[in-house]
Amino acid sequence: MQSVELGGTNARLGGAVLFPNGTPQVAELDAMDMGILDVSSRLLQFGDSGAAGSWPSAYDPFTIKIAVIYYNNGAVVTTPTFTYNPGYNIFAELEAPFGVIFSFNTSIPGRSGVIIAGTYVGTIDFDFIKLRSFPPRATAFGK
Repeated sequence: MQSVELGGTNARLGGAVLFPNGTPQVAELDAMDMGILDVSSRLLQFGDSGAAGSWPSAYDPFTIKIAVIYYNNGAVVTTPTFTYNPGYNIFAELEAPFGVIFSFNTSIPGRSGVIIAGTYVGTIDFDFIKLRSFPPRATAFGK
């Protein structure tokens, strides 16, 4: 599969267009290791005033470990590190305070609604039993 990539890990923002079978099919934007305070103050602006956004003080800040927004105009595309489902999709791993990581997947399959799924990425240890994801999660983007 061929692809064109923009940005990269140093920029913490990037994008790509994937060409399975030589035809453009998937367009994606991604972000890595960005604190929500950076996102709200540097990327979000209020209307025409240009004033920087701010994170509500009532909520603890979190880190966007990985975020991928993509559109797939065809069948499922699988790479060694990620699976791109058809339609508009958002995948994110968010790290809350104390290092707890949650994974969220949002799919907009059409005009019929939105599908949202969330998962705790770590292991829950009850001493007599440990619960973890199965199969063990593939690390997105080779990280």
